Amino acid sequence: MLDAEREYLALMNNAPVGIVYTKNKIITRHNIHFEKLFGFESSVINQPARIVFRSDADYAALSELAEPALSAGQPFHHELELRHQDGRPIWVDAVAYLIDAENPATGTIWILVDISERKLAESHWQETLLELQTIFDNASLGIAFMNRRTMLRCNRRFEEMTGYAPGALRGVAAVALHESPEIYEDLARRSKAILVAGKALETTTRLRKQDGTLIWCHLFGKAIDANDDSRGTVWIAEDISEAVSTRDALQKSSREMEALMANAPIGIAFTRDRKLQRYNQHFGELFGFTADSAIGADSVVLYRSAEEFEALNRQAAPSLLQGKPFHTELYMRRQDGSDAWINLIGYAADAGDPAQGIFWLLEDRTAFKQAEEDLRKAYVDQRLIFDHCVVGIAFIRNRIFEHVNRRFEELYGYQPGEMNGQPTRITYFSDQAHDQLGAHCYDIMGRGETFVSEIVHRRRNGDPIWMRMTGRAIDPAQPNEGSIWNFEDITSRKVAEDSLRESVMLQRAILDSAKLMILSTDNQGQIISCNPATEQMLGFSSAELIGRTPVDCFLLDDELQARHHRLSKEIGFRTPNPVDTLLAKVRLGSVDQGEWTFRRKDGSQFTVELNISALHRADNHTKGFLFVANDITERKQAENALLRSRNELEVRVKERTSELESEVLERRRIEGKLRYLAHHDALTGLANRTLLQQRLGEAMDNASQDEAKLAVLFIDLDRFKTINDSLGHHIGDTLLKQVASRLTNTLRANDIVARLGGDEFMIVLPLKNNEAMAGKLASKILEALRPAIRIDGHELFVTPSIGICFYPNDGVTVHALMRNADTAMYQAKANGRNTYCYFTAEMNAAADNYFQIESDLRRAVDRNEFVVHFQPIINLKTRIATAYEVLVRWQHPTKGLLSPAHFISVAEESGLIGEIGTLVLHKACAQLRAWIDEGFAPPLLALNLSPIQFNDPGLSDSICRILDEYQLTPDHFELEITETVIMQDGELALGTLQALSQRGFQLSIDDFGTGYSSLAYLKRFPVDTLKIDRSFITDMTSNDNDRAIVTAIMALANSLRLQVIAEGVETRAQFEALSALNCDFAQGYFMAKPMPAEQIVLNAVVESLAKL
Repeated sequence: MLDAEREYLALMNNAPVGIVYTKNKIITRHNIHFEKLFGFESSVINQPARIVFRSDADYAALSELAEPALSAGQPFHHELELRHQDGRPIWVDAVAYLIDAENPATGTIWILVDISERKLAESHWQETLLELQTIFDNASLGIAFMNRRTMLRCNRRFEEMTGYAPGALRGVAAVALHESPEIYEDLARRSKAILVAGKALETTTRLRKQDGTLIWCHLFGKAIDANDDSRGTVWIAEDISEAVSTRDALQKSSREMEALMANAPIGIAFTRDRKLQRYNQHFGELFGFTADSAIGADSVVLYRSAEEFEALNRQAAPSLLQGKPFHTELYMRRQDGSDAWINLIGYAADAGDPAQGIFWLLEDRTAFKQAEEDLRKAYVDQRLIFDHCVVGIAFIRNRIFEHVNRRFEELYGYQPGEMNGQPTRITYFSDQAHDQLGAHCYDIMGRGETFVSEIVHRRRNGDPIWMRMTGRAIDPAQPNEGSIWNFEDITSRKVAEDSLRESVMLQRAILDSAKLMILSTDNQGQIISCNPATEQMLGFSSAELIGRTPVDCFLLDDELQARHHRLSKEIGFRTPNPVDTLLAKVRLGSVDQGEWTFRRKDGSQFTVELNISALHRADNHTKGFLFVANDITERKQAENALLRSRNELEVRVKERTSELESEVLERRRIEGKLRYLAHHDALTGLANRTLLQQRLGEAMDNASQDEAKLAVLFIDLDRFKTINDSLGHHIGDTLLKQVASRLTNTLRANDIVARLGGDEFMIVLPLKNNEAMAGKLASKILEALRPAIRIDGHELFVTPSIGICFYPNDGVTVHALMRNADTAMYQAKANGRNTYCYFTAEMNAAADNYFQIESDLRRAVDRNEFVVHFQPIINLKTRIATAYEVLVRWQHPTKGLLSPAHFISVAEESGLIGEIGTLVLHKACAQLRAWIDEGFAPPLLALNLSPIQFNDPGLSDSICRILDEYQLTPDHFELEITETVIMQDGELALGTLQALSQRGFQLSIDDFGTGYSSLAYLKRFPVDTLKIDRSFITDMTSNDNDRAIVTAIMALANSLRLQVIAEGVETRAQFEALSALNCDFAQGYFMAKPMPAEQIVLNAVVESLAKL
């Protein structure tokens, strides 16, 4: 070995500093002092350099800070706060430089010197200075520093006493503050000898305020350094003007004052080491102690339980340790066993050493508490009525919304609280409409009558909404000063009325189609269809009309201009373009009727009677407009021709007869088509519910005659709503058609298949007596739907849940068989989906329970009956909880606290899981905000995303909006998505995960190992963590296969640089096995059960692991 190598080894082994080499963020070499410095029991070579940092963020920040200097070939020098293996912080002075500046890839050498003791001393020194400055700034006495008879500086109290503005006394001569120069000189002579001798001067004199008034002060003066008068003096002044002016009165009433103090209605106590050291008379009376009988007693006797006593100590400790007062209100226990509500204030006798004792001020507020509780209950009752009323309620003053309930905000599309303080004008389309209704309604209410009206209002997004308004003044003499209004949405009724008018008009147009011009447009007014009469009347072909607007083709500009002016006066706003002028009344909810002049293609003109109405989708949104026009000119010419010529009339009659015969034939053809549509599903072509019920009844009659049986299979597609909502109705409809095709291909010619609606299908299977055929068919259907369905680049997997019942065993009516098959289908879903289940009589009770849970669940969402618990996620190396999974619990009003197993499946099926997820996110954010406000380092919170939430295109924006409400950032949260949900559509999932990752969320794949993950996708997904499903953890200590799977998942995660969390750790053997495999994190009942926030102790070793 060369001498240089020996010297190098001697330096590495004996250097009193930590030396470590890193390459590609991995420790490649270090000395023994490095291990001792960070508490490693053995070498950590090949470990990530991150292990000595408090967090990934700290490590990343250092890399960014050091990179410029190292890249330039310069040493990097910085003081860092790192982490010992037992979790405590270590301060080091760090110097880093590249091993080879020409080749940075060779690595970096770090030299670390422990400066923790110096940092601790600096911290103590800064705290002492801060405490002294706090005393100076907040002292109740005036403090001033003088030198050479001039004011150097003073605290705010001294300035307040003398009436000077902040900073105005600096440099002021001391004599200006005294009653006269003579008195000041006398004080100076008397104080000089005393101060030079190092003694304190104490005297009473009068000082002069800036406004010239005099105040009595008690002065205490002392030289800063008796041996050096150039250092100046410090003076403490107490304003005793009031004391001097009332001294005689105080002397006369001193005994009365002593009695008053002894009986003052506030308790005062001093404790040290959790024991009562002394207290005043009122304290003894408050808690039932006689004289000094409780001196030396443990303070726990004042509390209802030892747990509440310990909780108070934990709550008060942060403030008292920082030298701050602690204030709270709580129940305490008297000696007779009764409880008292106490206003409690505590502060340390010595802010620098709380162990010296605590002063406590106690005020009995039991009566106030009871009165407050009674008032709160009354307010809650009234607020519940107000908030849960089924109609909108508003209190209006001077045409301003003072208070509105939640239903009112929902009607107009506003968020909670947004309408309070807004003018009522925001619900109207024009100032004219607003002013007219105001004048009318306040006139009626001023007479003490109730105002009632039906009117079109404006929602926040500009949509019209029909309202029935009922208002009454609180004081008819001053109706503007306050009125109560009820608002009822009658839009559905109005739409139904308009739809009825549309239906009548459409039927009339069809019956008279030979004479009427009929065309339809889209929502923008562009023509999408027209009848032959339109082409004949206008001279345009349909190709020339479609894609253009009526304004472009056949309407006259002067009539449109005149209509534009009329509308400006009628509805209070100007339409931006001719198409909007034409359609304005219809868009406001009316049917437009009137006479117009049309222009033919050849330029000639004719008069028509025109009706324009809106065409609505099933969700009541406008999809287009219907134009029906009757050529009045032709009708009049026909009438004149009828009078002029009977022969011509006979010809016209014959022609009309021929036309009617053609119409009859066409009508018969249409009726046949309508009969088909009435019995078949328009999307899939399968039989619909009506035809199924008819054929099921016929099949039951045949089976009864033949003494045979029937099987009824009810099929529901699992999680179809998620696909439909996330990918769109086009994808959903195509998927349903392909499912219908696969179902048809599995059946015999005489089997019946129907689509009941949505994603529900039903099959009627005639049997002889072999009921097993139904199960075979169900298995065949499961197999037929197993392969992926590819639609527009999406690879979709759909599974069915199938319920089976038999005629006549399970029912002898159509309704009973359909209901029981439906019940069995829900049991199949409860059994895990993608399976089939036979009906049993007991299932009806289970179905009733399902629907009861759904009903209760909807009320629970409205009433916010959900709470969150937090289960720690443990770092297996430090045994400290570094994160918490947020788990929902249902506080059922009669069944108590319910776990998700009782209601999550129902929430997913009913679509309520999205609303519950939003409530959980709000509660988690509120708790995290509370921890931060209390001064704790915020832990990472893990939240589960449901399939509905994950497939929501606006997921990232909606979560971030909620975080913004609580002033939180995404890096505090980890979002958990199950492996099955992610793999439903890999490309869609990739986009969603990338959007969330770019916002700063950490991402985790939950239940890993139970689905069908593609490694090609997995390596592309921007996830941070894999959570091994509990099913593999349960038997890993006794089953070699499960242990091999866990080992393989950890190896896979390590190769992809992902962290691993083991779920469901319930035994010490599992915990030790995972630790031996170097698993990163674990959670389970062995370490800690889910718990409410108040039971959590942040940043501490988990109690169950403390002795391992």
